[in-house]
Amino acid sequence: MIQRIIGSIKKHGLFIGINLFFCVIYCLISFVNHYNFKTFALDLGLYTRALHNYAHFRMTTCEMFLGTQENLLCDHFDLFLILFSPLYWVFGNITLLVVQIAAIHFGAYGIYRLALYSSIKKIPSAFISFVFLSCFGIFAAVSFDYHSNLVAVCFLPWFVLFFKQAKFAWSALFFVLILIAKENMAIWMFCVCFGLFFIEKNKQQRKMAALFAGISILFFLFLILYLMPTLSIEKTYNSAKFSVLGATYPEILRSILSHPIDAFILLFKSHLSDESLRFVKMETWCFWFFAGGFLFTLRPAFLLMIIPIMMQKMYHDDFSKWSAGGQYNVEIIPLAAWCLIEAVKDMSFKKQFFLISLTALLSVAATIHLCDNTIAYIDKTSKRFYQKSHYAPYIDHDAVCRAIAKIPKNASVSAQSAFTTRLIDRKNIYQYPIVKDAEYILLCDKGGYPLSHEDLLKNIQNLVSSPEWSYIPISKHIYLFKLKQKNLNLSP
Repeated sequence: MIQRIIGSIKKHGLFIGINLFFCVIYCLISFVNHYNFKTFALDLGLYTRALHNYAHFRMTTCEMFLGTQENLLCDHFDLFLILFSPLYWVFGNITLLVVQIAAIHFGAYGIYRLALYSSIKKIPSAFISFVFLSCFGIFAAVSFDYHSNLVAVCFLPWFVLFFKQAKFAWSALFFVLILIAKENMAIWMFCVCFGLFFIEKNKQQRKMAALFAGISILFFLFLILYLMPTLSIEKTYNSAKFSVLGATYPEILRSILSHPIDAFILLFKSHLSDESLRFVKMETWCFWFFAGGFLFTLRPAFLLMIIPIMMQKMYHDDFSKWSAGGQYNVEIIPLAAWCLIEAVKDMSFKKQFFLISLTALLSVAATIHLCDNTIAYIDKTSKRFYQKSHYAPYIDHDAVCRAIAKIPKNASVSAQSAFTTRLIDRKNIYQYPIVKDAEYILLCDKGGYPLSHEDLLKNIQNLVSSPEWSYIPISKHIYLFKLKQKNLNLSP
């Protein structure tokens, strides 16, 4: 057994080495951010709370960030949290960070296997996995909490591999896993399967691609037209925020079909009045191009696969979704690597080496630029694992831990966004300024989201002088308040 493992390491040493290198980087980004309270209620706190509830066989709501009792599934249809919930008993509040990094490397292994299956030799196959792992989309997502759509896109290489091998049962398994990660994954898979229909020449595979595409679009319509509105208090699907085109999906579709040129221009041009946003969309297109998108001109079927993602990004009312930051660019990660495989599989070794090296170089350049200088506002310190500032806490870590230890397990608490991820196991947890039945409030005089910093400071002073709350001294910048009407035990 040991000899077999040693032999496998020697045989695939370059691929294993590349993965270990990036695993260290991802851990330095993700876990250091979490330790330094640079993970937040949206999304890690919210989803870890859901994980905690599912692990205790309880449904979870939007109460943490909206203050309502709506089922969380009406916000995003994410069943991964239910599947991963048993892991909460092992990893606690870092569970989803562990899952996310594991999924990335599982996806990289899928790309490696897909390249080998496409008759590409081990060394170029390993460097194709390097392209996958170095993509700016991974760094942007890993540096900002946890995202189920990142986990989902890492299953795509396995879906494609089993599809090409005509192992349709296994392919269907990964297809379903991708669909249940988030409602918009169904639209993406519709376009992926539509593109796959043109890539593959085998009749049976084309039939299966058409079948998967049909299931995807039907599942999407079922979610947004029936299931998610049913779970919502207002009985509507609330994520269609594309007011530049219309208020509803029929209106949006009508606008695109009746004014196609205007709709096309909006993919590149800001539709908001803020002059600072003028070039944000173009910058993101450049990131996509250098991260491997230029390969799509060699295989136009892949252009079909990015259309829905870019439309969702660029038409959205929230300009942060236009940018290269956050989790809004993860779909490029497997598509660029897969397209690279399709482009080089019939080339000579020298041509393979040139195109793979060029793609890897451009991908790294895009990622470095993301960490260094962007038009769109993107938090750089959360990504710069190579700088001392990344490891320096912006608040007194020990003081926050002392404050958290004073909040009983059976208490309800309202806390600043960065503290919610450590209070998952309390009775109820709300992102401040939602208070409701909270018996404790934990704040810091730095930051403030979703409040402005000025409003946060005013609220802190009001709480200090409030007759309803008693101030428990912790440190200069950390404020813990206890509701006076409650006679609570302060022991942890």
